Amino acid sequence: MQWLLVSWAHWRRTQATDAKGYPHQAPFRALLGGSIGTPGIDDESAEKVDKAVCRVRERCPDMGEVLILYYLEGKTVSRIARHVSKSSEHARRLLAQGETAVDYILNPLKNPLHIPIFKCKFGVMSGFAR
Repeated sequence: MQWLLVSWAHWRRTQATDAKGYPHQAPFRALLGGSIGTPGIDDESAEKVDKAVCRVRERCPDMGEVLILYYLEGKTVSRIARHVSKSSEHARRLLAQGETAVDYILNPLKNPLHIPIFKCKFGVMSGFAR
């Protein structure tokens, strides 16, 4: 799952636009001969991951924020903990739970009974059942 999220983040950075709708500088860097690499994920898969992360972020904003900060912005767990005003252990748990939530959204057969195993109030999400 982590590889998929890393690939998704790389895809997002290469697809990114600024507030005015202009492409992020990464595509321009590629045109100038810089090596940014290509994402190891196709557009369809990346869009599925994108929707799953958005769903996590809607259901539990803290968990979604931690996923975004870690994978898209490349922040360390300790920096994320300071950003969300939580302990490093709590931030690490939110990250792991966010990864699991994305995995369950993308692969519902891993949770065949659709058991709501997440409770957002305690740093864990609830209600992922379809």
